[in-house]
Amino acid sequence: MQLIFDNLIAVLIAGVLFMILVGVNQRSRLAATEASGYYALKQQELNFVEVLKRDMQNVTSLHSIQEDPSTLEFQFDARTEPSDTTRRTVVYRRVFQTERDGEDLYQVRRFVDGVSDGGSMSTISHWQIVGQNDEGVPVTDVANARQVFVRFEAVNPFNTGETIDKSRWEATFRPPLLQQATTI
Repeated sequence: MQLIFDNLIAVLIAGVLFMILVGVNQRSRLAATEASGYYALKQQELNFVEVLKRDMQNVTSLHSIQEDPSTLEFQFDARTEPSDTTRRTVVYRRVFQTERDGEDLYQVRRFVDGVSDGGSMSTISHWQIVGQNDEGVPVTDVANARQVFVRFEAVNPFNTGETIDKSRWEATFRPPLLQQATTI
């Protein structure tokens, strides 16, 4: 009887240990999947941020003080090529892509003189771009804008994670050519 009881306890202990190992393995795989999804999101975000930085540092004048609510566009003039002093009209247009978990996801497409020239990842859930004065207050007239505030949030491109749900980025740009408008 003691031998049967000892074997039964050993089987129970082995079963519990097996279940613990399976649970740890499952959590490790989930963490690895979320990490690779977050890495892909950050890579896409960094690529878009580089375009934003280049454009915002070369803004010469604004056509919009914020995104137009009907066309979902923000327009400005900028020097798009480092070696070229030609001012080109740049448009950021927010385009609906899909809905995930009740949240609309967009892509911000970039147009230079009416020609599509890249864009963001297609998982942006929040986008805000606003012209501001020297003190960082939103303006009502484009002639008073001296800086541009940009903020966006994006979700994982593959699936919503349990640990990391969104990536957020924001910055305020003070384009030198836009700043010169007050000194001229």
